[in-house]
This record gives sequence, C-alpha cells and structure tokens, in this order.
Amino acid sequence: MLRVTYSHEATIAAVSDYYNFLTKLYLKDSQVLYPPDGGWPSITTADSATLACLGKSDEVVTLLAHLPNIHDPGDWHHAAEGVPGCFFAEWQHCFKILNKKNDMLTGADLRLITEGPEFCHVSPPHVVGLTNGDPIMVLDTKLGIIHWNECPSYIEDCYGSRGVDYDPPDEDDEEDDECGDDEDEDGDECEDEEQDDVKDKDSSHEDHNDDDKRNAAIRAEERVWRESASAWPIHDFFKILKDQFRKLQWIPISQHEVWDASWSCARDGEGMIPMLRDIYHQHGWPDFAQYRKSECLAAVQKALKERYPSYADVRSLR
Repeated sequence: MLRVTYSHEATIAAVSDYYNFLTKLYLKDSQVLYPPDGGWPSITTADSATLACLGKSDEVVTLLAHLPNIHDPGDWHHAAEGVPGCFFAEWQHCFKILNKKNDMLTGADLRLITEGPEFCHVSPPHVVGLTNGDPIMVLDTKLGIIHWNECPSYIEDCYGSRGVDYDPPDEDDEEDDECGDDEDEDGDECEDEEQDDVKDKDSSHEDHNDDDKRNAAIRAEERVWRESASAWPIHDFFKILKDQFRKLQWIPISQHEVWDASWSCARDGEGMIPMLRDIYHQHGWPDFAQYRKSECLAAVQKALKERYPSYADVRSLR
C-alpha cells in the first residue's frame, strides 16, 4: 500500500504549476487568479460562523486561502475548463458568497457541489473538493492524496490507481464510566442517589452507543467511497493531468473548452482528432520553446469551423 505525506507548500506549488501549464497551452493569463501574499481576503477574514457552516479543518481553510483559482465568472460563455468537461471551483469567490449569509449558497451546498452527493455526507473535515461538480476530485490534507471519482479507465490502465493505506482514526474517546467508592453517611439517601446515577449513566451510555454506531457507519461508507475512487499523491495527480495534454489525449479547442480524444464522435466528426493533433504538432507542441499558442488556437478554430462546424466552440477567442 502507498504511504505518502502531505505538504502545504508542495500542494500550493503543484496546483500553481498545473495552472501555469494551462496558461501556456490554452488559457488566458487573466483566467488564473493568484492570491495576495496574505491569502484570499474572503477566506482569511471569514468569521467563525462561516467556517463552522463549511465544516473544514484549519489546514483546509489555510490551504484554500493560498491556492490560485481558475476564474469562474458564473456563466458558460466565459468559464474555462481545467480538464475535459470540468470546471475547478473558485473557492475565493465561494467564500465571498458564504460570507454574505443570504442562503444563496450554504456550506452544505458547497460540500455537495464539490464533493458529490455520495461523499459529502461522510467526508471528514480534512478533505476538500477541487471541482465545481463532476468529475469529483477530492484532496486529502492528512493523507497527501487526491481521489478522482469515476476516473477514465484509460488513465487507470496507463498509470494504475495507487493503493492507499487508509485507516481512519477512531475519534471516540471513551470515558471511564465506573462509579466512585465514596459512601454517604445516610445509607438510604445514598442508595437513592446511586439509583439515579445508574439511570443517568444508562441513558448516557445508550446515547454514546448510538453515536458509536452512527460514526462507525459513516466511517465504513467513507472507506467504501475511497476504495472505489482512484487515488494518487498530489504531485503525481497533477503530473498525470499534464501528461494527457502533452500526449494530446486532451485537446483544447479554444481558451474555454477541452476535448477528450476518447469521446466518441458522430459520423460528421470522423477524422477530427487526427486533424487537431496535426495542428498542434505543426505549431510546436509539446515543446513549449517552439509552441505558438495564439496561432495554434486560431488554426484549431478555423479548421473546426470549416470542416467540423458542429464541434467548433461558438465562443470567439478573445
């Protein structure tokens, strides 16, 4: 089983490096936002009520405060995919909405959107979702890994999902329930008090047992989800994503949209993938020293509009 460690600084570096890679390939520089030195103000100044409703650990909050974000303007015409069909969550903007406390977006809503309906109900505070909806990618700040739920089979076949030594800690600290040995001079009164104490302790013990059962069920469900989702160390995860672009398994067709070569094309799309790959290679890809980003993206859009108009991105390059 794989054992890795989490590093706050290394995680920030891995995310920053990936987003920088995307700007060199297809994103506009302005689409990636970087926090000021002190972190995103919307996160660093969030009050205790906002943080409590989100239910995340101090490390998760601190990490989010210092991660770059791909800008999500809230409308499809300007949003940009970070992987095919996927938008990364702009957490600094999410906190701005949470801070308003107007019920437009709650902590539970955010967990549902970023962690998915199966995992959000059992996720521990030390994990955080990276994406705005599917596909679900969850970063664990204790294990130093990222889970990718329903990861494409061609990635698992090529890189192999890493086995994770996952053993959630038992957070229930049992208290000693034994009675004291002190005796009261009034035997009858002492006996009555002892009977009341026994009743109270029996009730408390039943409640504690119920909590134990609920916690055990949650941990079991969490384990099932984790074992079904692919997982890699954080640095390796982003390396795998970059590899898909280098191999042109993932092909940007504009500054907003990325096409997965594994997606089936209708009859009118036959030959499109080889054409797109040829265009990228003609413009120097994957050598960044030779790659001509603007010319390549313009050539891609021109070829799509002329030969495969139904696949062209209707959003113009800006």
